[in-house]
Amino acid sequence: MRRGNAKRPLHILGISCYMHDAAACLLTDGRIVAFAEEERFRREKHTGAFPEQAIRYCLEAGGIPIERIDHIAFYWVPWRGVLHRIIHSFHDFPRNCYQSSHRLKIFRDMVGVTQVLRRRFGYRGAFHFVPHHHAHLASAFYPSGFPEAALLVLDANGEIATTTFARGEGTRIDVLRTVKYPHSLGILYLCVTEYLGFRESHGEGIVMGLAPYGVPRFLDDFREILRVTAEGELRLDISYFDVHLSKKRYVTEKFIRRFGPRRMPGGRIEPHHKDVAASLQVWTEEVGLSLVRVLHRLTGLSRLCMAGGVALNSVMNGRIVREGPFEEVYVQPAANDAGTALGAALYLHTVKLGRPRP
Repeated sequence: MRRGNAKRPLHILGISCYMHDAAACLLTDGRIVAFAEEERFRREKHTGAFPEQAIRYCLEAGGIPIERIDHIAFYWVPWRGVLHRIIHSFHDFPRNCYQSSHRLKIFRDMVGVTQVLRRRFGYRGAFHFVPHHHAHLASAFYPSGFPEAALLVLDANGEIATTTFARGEGTRIDVLRTVKYPHSLGILYLCVTEYLGFRESHGEGIVMGLAPYGVPRFLDDFREILRVTAEGELRLDISYFDVHLSKKRYVTEKFIRRFGPRRMPGGRIEPHHKDVAASLQVWTEEVGLSLVRVLHRLTGLSRLCMAGGVALNSVMNGRIVREGPFEEVYVQPAANDAGTALGAALYLHTVKLGRPRP
């Protein structure tokens, strides 16, 4: 229940943290007052740390103390999808023990975020966990200005989903179809990013920039490793990756035998590294085009909104604009997890609290 005078402005704080790209956002009656990524204050690119300084910035920009925040929205539901992950992990035990312990730490941090807010800010008000892909969907649709639109989220993974097809109309967001972990275009891209000697969730843009220097001679290989059906289902052959196991090498020896030696960080970029980047990029673009065509058939709409880390791939987006079936395309500028701080707040404001669309 909302506290205080019902006529005073409604203040919602959205936050994202403990994975990567931590951020905070302040809404007042649905209007974006402030948004900031924690990396700007810590000087640590893509930090996933609790966004204390970003929160303080948003409160200062809004000219309000924490006591006037009516609701806080968090970008992830930590217990959602746990059963799916446990069932999936049985097949890989005990090789996945490292990943399980890493995920357990993240789970504990997320569940305990309310205590952190209480200790550091004295906040004792309403708190809401928002599903990760719902936060992405809201971050793209509500700021777009489109009265209705087809919505697509593409990232490595949320609690369960790696890809979400949805429809937005007015204040409503209806999920039409999802692809579940570990079948993911984002996971493929981040694993190959690591293989090429760059950090996951950091170097994907570098890989996109490296791609034009190579020849896509491995394109058929990637088509075999990540398959996409006419219905928009993705099937990733995880025998080529260890991201779901130790996450120490990201790709297995099977991948290296097929594509050649990996590049160590800071090492020389060999011709086959450029060709791998080129092949990965072309297949990413083709998969993206396939998925938006499926979404267009599902919705019949002329406008598209996109979010999720893969939606930062501007070359893919350019092909979607030029070759895709939609007349207008809006990509959330903060399409990565930073934007889910905004999306969680917007989803809470518009969907959960039933307020007018901003």
